[in-house]
Amino acid sequence: MQKTTVTAVIVTFNRLEKVKHTIDHVLAQTHPIEQVVIIDNASTDGTDEYLAELAANNPKIQNIRSKENTGGAGGFNKGIREAYQTGADMIWVMDDDCYAYPDALEKLVAGYEGAAEKSGFVPGFACSLVKWHDDLCEMNIPEPVWDWPRHYDPEKRQYMLIKHCSFVSVLIPRGKVKQVGLPISEFFIWFDDVEYTKRLARGYPGIYVLDSLVHHDLEKNEGVNFGLVNKGNLWKYRYGARNQAYYHKTLGFWDWFSYAVNRNMQMKRYKLPLSLRCELNKAMINGLFMKVKKETVE
Repeated sequence: MQKTTVTAVIVTFNRLEKVKHTIDHVLAQTHPIEQVVIIDNASTDGTDEYLAELAANNPKIQNIRSKENTGGAGGFNKGIREAYQTGADMIWVMDDDCYAYPDALEKLVAGYEGAAEKSGFVPGFACSLVKWHDDLCEMNIPEPVWDWPRHYDPEKRQYMLIKHCSFVSVLIPRGKVKQVGLPISEFFIWFDDVEYTKRLARGYPGIYVLDSLVHHDLEKNEGVNFGLVNKGNLWKYRYGARNQAYYHKTLGFWDWFSYAVNRNMQMKRYKLPLSLRCELNKAMINGLFMKVKKETVE
């Protein structure tokens, strides 16, 4: 039986030392990689020179440098488009601070194929369990479906059904990209991964492969919580609030309204300063009127 072919996608911006480790871990996988598409979001720390030299000496490396920083959303949009053109069966997507265990991809592929065979359906995606040192990474915990243990077997099948996941090690079937298109590049950062994997999972849920492990090299093990907003991270939360508000708007005004109320209750509970609450409410209103271009692949 012919092995499933995989092209990896890495998006990076000014994290030269980290992306070196990410690439090394991808190339060291027990499951072969056809190509590694690296989107350099106009880095200024020497990443361009390093990747150019790497690509010149390794035919598997495809180095694409953007003219400007388009954020993770724009980078993954471009990276998945390029990976699709390689013709690989699967596209393995990750951030530039994701270090995959040697058999992470092998476990993802096995989990995906096992789930498809067991269920008779095509899962939307397969994602890894993301670690932060010896703990679970709080930023990358996927949301389970109501019947998440339907195919789970601790001895035979180490996966469960989920609604969405992050872009820190997710395996996407080529056919699903053809079906749902690409991530929303206008999001820039935050929630692009959740929105996209929700789209991928419309026909059948994704799977969370518990024995496929990666390490997320974050400074703090901290999830997304609007009660933790401060002046330093406000710019990120603005994008998150706007993008998530846009998504809820697509489900109807009252869905957007419910989202906005819940976020305000959370901010009030954590006694967030009024000035920060105002900024985030502006972002949620912007999401209500935001327009995006849905892009497809040929």
